[in-house]
Parts: sequence; structure tokens; C-alpha cells
Amino acid sequence: MSRSKSPSSKTRTKPEKTSSGSGSAKKKTSTRKAVIHPNKFVAYTRTKQGIVTVLMSLVIVCLAAALAVVSISKNESGGSGSDQQVQKVSRSVSGASSDKDKASAMAAAATLLTAANKHSANLSADDRVKAFEDSSADRSTLADMSTIDSLTRFTNDFDNDLRKTTYQSLVKVSSLLDGNNDGKIEARSSDLYKYVYLDSETGTAYVPLQVFFNNAPAFSLEMVYVDGQWKFAPYTLLDAIRLSSSMSGVHPQQTGSDASQK
Repeated sequence: MSRSKSPSSKTRTKPEKTSSGSGSAKKKTSTRKAVIHPNKFVAYTRTKQGIVTVLMSLVIVCLAAALAVVSISKNESGGSGSDQQVQKVSRSVSGASSDKDKASAMAAAATLLTAANKHSANLSADDRVKAFEDSSADRSTLADMSTIDSLTRFTNDFDNDLRKTTYQSLVKVSSLLDGNNDGKIEARSSDLYKYVYLDSETGTAYVPLQVFFNNAPAFSLEMVYVDGQWKFAPYTLLDAIRLSSSMSGVHPQQTGSDASQK
């Protein structure tokens, strides 16, 4: 007798094949997905926001590199630069220390101003200024002229009119600094020399008037080191007076080369 196959066995076999086939299909599908989808970071960089982020990161990296290069360059040249700066600050004009140069310039300015304020004529400062206009007046009674001349740097460009204006300016300025009204102009304290600005390269010192009187005008006398001593360079003072007169609406008298243009 021949054996017939049971229908049930056929039915069981098909599901097993189907199950096996579907499993392999699932595996193939998942494999395709892993190959098709790119890396998340790469995908992010392809977006607009990702591009901006990447560019900003590159800029930051470049800036950091540039700062590092600058910092290294400064460190390499820092030693010689620092030495030059210290040498420049400590450099003296006269051969002494810079502090002594400042103190000497301040002392010379005080002597100059005292000479301009010294007078034997019983006149006010304004009257003495006017008296200089009289060529026949005895100027030695209006101020200590010999001391003023010895402590003032008159160049060849200073004619008689400019000299006269210089004397008048010194007389007026010194009178404003005589707070005690005793005729003597001196520094309010010996350590105020530290407020004197010293330019050691040009041999110039600028002495603020405030070192002599607290309520003095905001101006500095320009002192130059010539022939082994500090002398007053008057041109900056004359220019300041002209500027002040111009701003106040007062027209100062023309002197020197200005007058020759008439």
C-alpha cells in the first residue's frame, strides 16, 4: 500500500518557509537602511544651521591661532623691549638722575618767576605791564631783568617786540602765583617735582604752574637744557596768551613778524 502525505504536514512546512523567508527579508531590509542613511554629523553639516556652526568654529580656531602667534612674538621680543623702556625712563639730561633734572627745572622756573615778580616801583602788576610799553622807562625797577635774561632762551627770531611781550607775560603770570603777596615764587612742596614732565630725548621739561600756586592757570612753563642749565623757552607761553586772547575776543597787540606784515 502506498502512503499518502498528510495535508497537515504540507501546511506546517509552508509557514516554516514563509517564516524563514520573512526573516531573511527583514535582515536584508535593515542592512539596506544602514547603508542608505549617512552619519548624523555629516547630515547635520549639510543643513543651513550646520554650515553656520562649522564656519563659526573655523573662525574661532583661526582667531585662537592668531592670538597664540602674537603672544609668542611678544614673549620673544619682550625682554629687549622692557630693557629699552627702563633705560629710556631712567635716562638723564644733565647726567644726574631724571628726578634731579625735574627738580632743577622746577627750581629754575621758580627763580625766573620770582625775578619777574621782583620790583622796586610802587606799581601794580598791570601797571608794570603797561610801563614796558614806554621805551624810556627804567625796566630794572619793573622786574629783575638781568636774572630774567640769563634764564630765558631767546633765539635769533626774538626781536625787541617779542622780548618785550615775553617780559610782560612773565610779570603778569608771576603776579598770579604770588599767593602770599611777598614777592617770592616757590614750589608749594619740594616733592612736587614729580609732576614735571621731562622729555629726555629733546632736553625739555614742562613745569606746571600749579606746583607754585594751587589756583594757578592750567599751563606749564617750557624749560630747555642749554649751556649746562635750565632756561625758559617763551614761545609756547606767547602762543598760549595769543590763543587765550583770541578766544576771549580780545585782539592782542601785534608784535615781531606779525607787525611787519602791516
